[in-house]
Amino acid sequence: MAASENFDWPLLKAHVLDTEMAYRTAGTGRPIVFLHGNATSSYTWRKIAPFLDGRGCLIAPDLIGMGASAKLPRTGAESYIYLIHRRYLDALLAHLGVYRDVVFVTHGWGTALACDWASRNPSAVRGLCYMEAEITPLISAYMEEPVVEEYKFLRSRAGEAMALQTTYLLDKLLFAPLGPRLDDAEREEFFKAYATPGEARRPLLEWEREVPINGIPADTSDILLGVRDWLAESDVPKLFVKAEPGLKMVGERLETARAANNQRELSVSAVSHPQEEAAGTIGLELVRWISGLKD
Repeated sequence: MAASENFDWPLLKAHVLDTEMAYRTAGTGRPIVFLHGNATSSYTWRKIAPFLDGRGCLIAPDLIGMGASAKLPRTGAESYIYLIHRRYLDALLAHLGVYRDVVFVTHGWGTALACDWASRNPSAVRGLCYMEAEITPLISAYMEEPVVEEYKFLRSRAGEAMALQTTYLLDKLLFAPLGPRLDDAEREEFFKAYATPGEARRPLLEWEREVPINGIPADTSDILLGVRDWLAESDVPKLFVKAEPGLKMVGERLETARAANNQRELSVSAVSHPQEEAAGTIGLELVRWISGLKD
């Protein structure tokens, strides 16, 4: 099977709470919801979504302040924390009528949001496919020292200045890992939401600051403990896409993923964004996996 060359997945806007959020959609039927992580947008699913054409109502939101979704009217420290993203995503999914028979396909922080939604909406989720994911709090004693120092830096005033006034985070999280896999047009699509230095880049920084280390930030740490428990205990079928060599899914994250209940693992050659690096392999496996889910 090949992805359709004529796949039409338009970008739409919806009024959500006090602003507008963007989303891509195609097809009808039971919802298949794609949730992106930091530094990307719904655009990151462009290579995988065509494989699922005709298999449900495909929906890919841009998280608030990211992609083509509006920036928050008032920004600054802690304006794009996890709980804010959850609030806006919940409202968008409700607006779109997503409330049962959901399959989630997720990356990064999108996985945490999906598992969190599933835990608050029992029996509403048919399946979860996830990759390079935020699924557990971290403990600094188990992390490599340069990684710990990087997170400390981003929580500092100097780190904030660099993140907001330069393209440091876009380069680090997206452009450097993917390198020539992205052409100029693709790079521009991801870049344009953060082209203006300053608060336009706040979502990138806040997501990095939301990674819980040693229980801080406390709210997000508690949520990811719940995500970890849901993965381990839920009977919902799961497809874990393990990037090899991968970047994020090591140590505690990898242990959490491999402790998940009712899960199949797919290994692909990728570093940080399997949906960009191994879309064909993932797309074909998604078709097989979703076809096998119970009605």
